[in-house]
Amino acid sequence: MKLLLLSIFLSMISYGTFCQDNLSKDFPVLNKTYQADSKRADYVIVIDQSGSMRDYWPNVKNGISALIGSLPDEDYVSILGFSSQCQALVVPRKLNQSSKNELISQISQLPNPTGQKTDLFEAIDKTLDEINRPNSNELKFLFFITDFINDPPSNTNWDNTNIHLLKEKYERIIGQTNRLLKLYALQLPLDINNGRDYDKFANIFHTLSSPIFLNQSTLIEWFERLKAEIEREKLRMIIENDIKNAIEIVSFNNSISLIEKNSHFNISIINKSLLPLSIDSIVIFSDEYGKIQSSGFNTLAISNEEVNLKIELNKEMLSQGGTFFQRNPITIKSFEIYTSTKEVTEFGKLNLSPTKIYFIDKQFSSSFLVGFNYWQVLMVVIIVLSLFYYLFYPCLKPVWLFGKKDLKISIYIDDKEVQLTKGEFTTNKSQIEINNDIILEEKDKQVGLRDLFEFRTKFIVLKPKCVFRKPKAGTYVSVDSNHRFRLFENTISGGELIHLGKELTSKPVDFTKGVRLESLVEGYQSHKLLILIKPKY
Repeated sequence: MKLLLLSIFLSMISYGTFCQDNLSKDFPVLNKTYQADSKRADYVIVIDQSGSMRDYWPNVKNGISALIGSLPDEDYVSILGFSSQCQALVVPRKLNQSSKNELISQISQLPNPTGQKTDLFEAIDKTLDEINRPNSNELKFLFFITDFINDPPSNTNWDNTNIHLLKEKYERIIGQTNRLLKLYALQLPLDINNGRDYDKFANIFHTLSSPIFLNQSTLIEWFERLKAEIEREKLRMIIENDIKNAIEIVSFNNSISLIEKNSHFNISIINKSLLPLSIDSIVIFSDEYGKIQSSGFNTLAISNEEVNLKIELNKEMLSQGGTFFQRNPITIKSFEIYTSTKEVTEFGKLNLSPTKIYFIDKQFSSSFLVGFNYWQVLMVVIIVLSLFYYLFYPCLKPVWLFGKKDLKISIYIDDKEVQLTKGEFTTNKSQIEINNDIILEEKDKQVGLRDLFEFRTKFIVLKPKCVFRKPKAGTYVSVDSNHRFRLFENTISGGELIHLGKELTSKPVDFTKGVRLESLVEGYQSHKLLILIKPKY
């Protein structure tokens, strides 16, 4: 016994530093984020003290002593023993080197069990009271060492009719106080019917795990193995609790595209965990359309930061509905949010999955557009009308619109082309002004000269402003407001001279075919021949 106590004492000195260094080495990111080695925990050990435990008693005491020797300082340990009744063997005690020595010595002096009965549910009731002890730590490790056979005395407070009260008590303690509990159910083969009442025990503690089956040869080995894993288990518990309800939905609303029929939903979420989480996909469940899934986000949600995501609607949803302006209602009843973390290696060492699914029951009512909205249709109509006006307005004007860059002019006098230079003619939107000098430069410019000559012009529209209508070449109206020219037209009977003036404003003259003009120059002066454009289609 002295040799055992010495080995436990030596392990106490070295183990605390070993655990902390191991966490920092194996889990550099997670341990830095959660600082698990600074989190304090309570260890509650519940031991069966019925007479059937007699053969296992030395190994149980040695295993518990080894475990206590390896626990971190500042944590708390309490030990309960039960048979017909449940009582405290070791009251809650803060661990340090001195208290560990005292605890190990106290455990070694525990008498052999002699109980005749085993009131398992009475032990559970007292254990829950210990877990709910005021001012206790949030982290709880619970060890139940028994054969899980309930054989209570006749005056027990518990039977199959009221053990549901223990389950409700557990739910109040754990659910309402945010305590974290790790349960180790150690089942020993004390009786041929061992494990008979384990299902009732597991139902109270909401565990689906099977018990840990131990015997005399594996009991101490299991406690030795637990020494190296207890700090790692503490880290795992903290992380599981942190990411358990990490995703919170802040808002949910719909958004309509300006010019497309397709719409989408906007969802805002907050990552409440300490660890950055990647949002991989979201599944929405609605009453009207069932499952709506959107994936491929790969959006990193930083701790306590709001993230906005876009969920596209299914084509099947958009194809439903009849009227052009119809909006279909939708009622969201729950969400599935798939997340992952980049700390895959460290999660794997803790037997935690780097991916997690959050099932969130939260209802929203919204709607989405099947067709265009009214204001969208109005916008499209305005754009179309504006485009139509821009394209067709020139075609609706009675006068052909052109500029100097849109028109090529060639002038011929007596079949000889006159070379035009810059400034010899000007244009505006309704007329061309041809300088008198162009017409007379081939003739004598003597005062009083009257001459009859052939005058011909050729107009080519280079850039018609009306893309659908182009005027026939050469149909124009000419005017000489200064009465310096007269038109001699062979088609007029008797060779009557017709002044270029108001008489011809209503009678077009085709200058491209050639006309005979008579100059009425009484004095040499600059004047212009105006050719007004009036296209004929």
